[in-house]
Amino acid sequence: MTESLAAVRNADFKDDLLDLRTRAFYMAWDTARVVYLLNRKYVLTTSWYWKQLFECSEQPRELRRLVETVAGFVNSSRQELVDAAERLWKETMLLVIRRGVSIESSEILV
Repeated sequence: MTESLAAVRNADFKDDLLDLRTRAFYMAWDTARVVYLLNRKYVLTTSWYWKQLFECSEQPRELRRLVETVAGFVNSSRQELVDAAERLWKETMLLVIRRGVSIESSEILV
């Protein structure tokens, strides 16, 4: 999910709308996988992928609106798409952090 957000940012920076929309869709997909993991659910059939996602009890605020924008299910401007991707990441990470999971480490040397 974090890597997908970076790809969205890179596509926006490159001013490549096709790549931006593609990367944003993958970000929505990756976010869904994190939400499923947090809810300990699996997808019964891929045709229900989004339906089951929106039924999860634990989910980021405004999940449906953000996913619909990021995945391209509704029309959006470029800026709305980028803003929604950033917000989707932030809201999902808040759920992850509450579980005590971190993507940062004090042991990483740069």
